[in-house]
Amino acid sequence: MNRPDLNDVHILVVDDDKMIRKVLQKGIQHAGYDCSVAENGKEALKILEARTVDVVITDIKMPEMDGIELTKIVKANYQSDVIVITGYSEDFIYEEVIELGASDFAEKPVRLGELNVRLKQVLKERQLLNALEDSEKRYRTLFEQAADSIVLIDAETETLVEFNHRAHENLGYTSREFANLTLSDFEASETRDEATEHIQKVVQTGSDTFETKHRTKSGKIRDIQVSSCAMPIGRRKFIQSIWRDITEIKRAQETLRNLSYLDGLSGIANRRYFEEILQREWRRAARTSVPLSLLMADIDHFKAYNDTYGHLFGDDCLKQVAKVMNETVRRPADLVARYGGEEFAIVLPDTDLEGANVVAEMLRLEVERLQIQHSASLVCNNITISLGGAAAIPNKNMPPTTLISEADHALYLAKKEGRNCARMNASA
Repeated sequence: MNRPDLNDVHILVVDDDKMIRKVLQKGIQHAGYDCSVAENGKEALKILEARTVDVVITDIKMPEMDGIELTKIVKANYQSDVIVITGYSEDFIYEEVIELGASDFAEKPVRLGELNVRLKQVLKERQLLNALEDSEKRYRTLFEQAADSIVLIDAETETLVEFNHRAHENLGYTSREFANLTLSDFEASETRDEATEHIQKVVQTGSDTFETKHRTKSGKIRDIQVSSCAMPIGRRKFIQSIWRDITEIKRAQETLRNLSYLDGLSGIANRRYFEEILQREWRRAARTSVPLSLLMADIDHFKAYNDTYGHLFGDDCLKQVAKVMNETVRRPADLVARYGGEEFAIVLPDTDLEGANVVAEMLRLEVERLQIQHSASLVCNNITISLGGAAAIPNKNMPPTTLISEADHALYLAKKEGRNCARMNASA
């Protein structure tokens, strides 16, 4: 595929943060594109009225007119693509902007290299879609040179009528093998129904975009973004689809998501992830009527430790305690998280109070075996922990915070009774 003439491409950056506008404009211009900036949605619309803009890169959160509203107007009235950037990564934001017609989505802080890759990809897709309106010869050339897989599907039989070489090569088939397949032959089982619904929606509405999973000939699963449009030929209904392999993007997003769930100091799960897992396990336990236990643990006299040995030693102590606790709780579904300061939370699915007490005692002994000197402790000369636990079989009338409160009360009793011990609360 021929690259677009950079001199003819114009990018519009919309962000209420002056520094971000300046950095993005400079980076985009350095990549060879012409670039304008706007402080908000209303100012962006004035620029769109005044000149042709190929791609609008807009923030979500802005005064006067936010990025969602701007995307709606741009897709309804202009021929510009939209890339949305935001510091808020909730799934509903992603789904909303994609459904509105945005071409891509990037999270803050924006990395210029990543943004330029996304921008190049959007422009490449834009070039492809425009070129498909040209003559059959030009269409055929672009069809075969496209970076993404392109297929023409019979909507009634879901058979592959036409496809470019990327389509069968990316899935590991020869052209002859691929010609004898239907969508169900390489759609992963968990997305097969969604793929059928996608076909039906395209027939009914004219276009649709969704994410699916394709199984290669060798059995590997690839994440695919599918953009389709209806192409009726005579009385027959056909669908043209562009398949973009987003496996690596998904992996990168998963890596970033995992990093956002880690406590920066201790290296174990943070409170945000703990709360998410507790909610998930609470719902699961309520559905299956099985017990769920929670332990709260606190390093005894940790303030005195910091005052005596300094915060660097205090940080190292937290890391050691977190590491040994994480290694002691070994079941895949169990979770050890830093709750805050020197306090830890341990989620134990499918565990009753007796089982939680066994785990608590194991944790207490393992921390004690670290033999981290603590001359300022009123318990003994080494670092110790106190633990409180609670268990419940959740129901719809009981919020998960109940379990936290009961475990925290048990921890209070453990401290009151001399520390370096575990107490269970049977009232949850």
